[in-house]
Amino acid sequence: MSRTSARFRSKTPPPSGGVHPAPLSLTRRDWWCLGILGGIAGALRFYRLTEKPLWFDEIGQVLVAQKGLIDMLRGVAGHLSPPLDYAVLHYVIALFGSEEWVVRTPAALFGVLLVLSLYLLTRSLFDREIAFVSSILVSVSDFHIYYSQEVRMYSLFALLTVLSIFFFFHFLKRGGTTYFLLWVFSTICLTYTHYFGLLVLPVQFLYLMAPRAQRGQSVDPWRSVSAAKWCASGFLIVSLTFVPWTPVVLKQAGAKWINGPYGLEANWAFLSETFRPFFWLSDFDTSHTIVLLPILGIILLGILFFGRQKEHRSTLYLLLLWALVPLGISFVATILYRSNATPRNFIFLLPAYMVLLTLGIVALRRMVALRFKRNGGLAYGLFLLPASLLVLPALVTYYQAPTKVNDWRETAAYLEQHVHSLDAIAFLGDTSHFDHIQYYYNGDKEIILESHLRRESVEEYIGSINKCTWIFVPEYGYTKFGKEEMEDVSRVLHENLSVVKNVYDDNEKDISGLYHTKECARVDH
Repeated sequence: MSRTSARFRSKTPPPSGGVHPAPLSLTRRDWWCLGILGGIAGALRFYRLTEKPLWFDEIGQVLVAQKGLIDMLRGVAGHLSPPLDYAVLHYVIALFGSEEWVVRTPAALFGVLLVLSLYLLTRSLFDREIAFVSSILVSVSDFHIYYSQEVRMYSLFALLTVLSIFFFFHFLKRGGTTYFLLWVFSTICLTYTHYFGLLVLPVQFLYLMAPRAQRGQSVDPWRSVSAAKWCASGFLIVSLTFVPWTPVVLKQAGAKWINGPYGLEANWAFLSETFRPFFWLSDFDTSHTIVLLPILGIILLGILFFGRQKEHRSTLYLLLLWALVPLGISFVATILYRSNATPRNFIFLLPAYMVLLTLGIVALRRMVALRFKRNGGLAYGLFLLPASLLVLPALVTYYQAPTKVNDWRETAAYLEQHVHSLDAIAFLGDTSHFDHIQYYYNGDKEIILESHLRRESVEEYIGSINKCTWIFVPEYGYTKFGKEEMEDVSRVLHENLSVVKNVYDDNEKDISGLYHTKECARVDH
């Protein structure tokens, strides 16, 4: 044991037993549970990993990550994100290339690791039964699977949240420099992965500052002064390491954010995405409020059931802080600053809500088992079988759902197959979208960028064409110029060009697609 560790432990009074708690000990059953969970989570996250093409944000992250480190950091600043996930992808691409399966593999692996880490965390907070059921719920969550198959930071974000809370909890329970350093390191990585990761700090601070009885005096070996000193130094280290990125954050804060839900609507949108599989819900709608009430009722039952048990009050308090404090802060922030909070930004709360739901399920199971002492297994069947019948169709729908983004891959393949040497290829848009189609396009013919997406400029450009020209139009014009302007552009395109294929499966965005001029009539569609 190092001098620092010995000094640290000497200042920390031991629990009632006179010794510090032993590290989390995993039995053979735990290893079997981890193996089953890893198999299920891995199968669901790697299954059809490249079935859907990379969409705009994914390609954007790949293009930035391909650059040198300095240029990559400059590019990240324009993406309104911290740089850690981009840096991870940068080295993955440097080692293995930038094919679809390569760039999506890290997110899938992070998703599997999240399920395993949640088991270990919940095993520490409660017991094996709750740990296994909650991890199963996360492993089959199509909300989490979706972001485990996307080249974005959300999968790593959720994983680092669980790791930060896991090491923080064990640091408070057992002390020692190892847990302290792991907590600080995982929290630094968390804040450099997603800005909402900063919301985990008040969760940990409020748990630390809670009265001893609230944190479980009989279980927690820490005393207020000792814990405060070490945790204050940890919070300080995390804050100082984030200072170099602060100028970028301030610059990003002045950027124009996309439209999204605000305030209470944002919170309900996240809850809808979290529990949607249980009710076959599609996109968020205010009518889902009533549908979610049974789920919230089960969660409340679990809180009341385990809250009455003294040994679980401390861990239940931490869990509630994790689930509620970030939503509360986000609610106030989005109202004051009119910034949006889409459900994906709350994915770091998904494990907390699945554990809360599990508490309700287990509470119901144990209440039934108390009433019918020999039918505990039957009780599980009564609750888990219906849940499975609801979740499985949601998974089938997820894997079979049509692409709802620009299909750059299919468009590029079509061009490579049909474009002749004397043809021209034009892209109507700006450089941000022009670079994206270049990711998939490997043809010999160069694509020319034509920065026209206003009605007058589009009419003038089409009138100047005198040879077979293939024209690709992205869908972003609706966001940039408004629906009325884009309807005028759409009318001009359809009157003067032939539509080869629509590349965005949405009737409201029918401007997007691949067109060609009348000189290309040789092509048989």
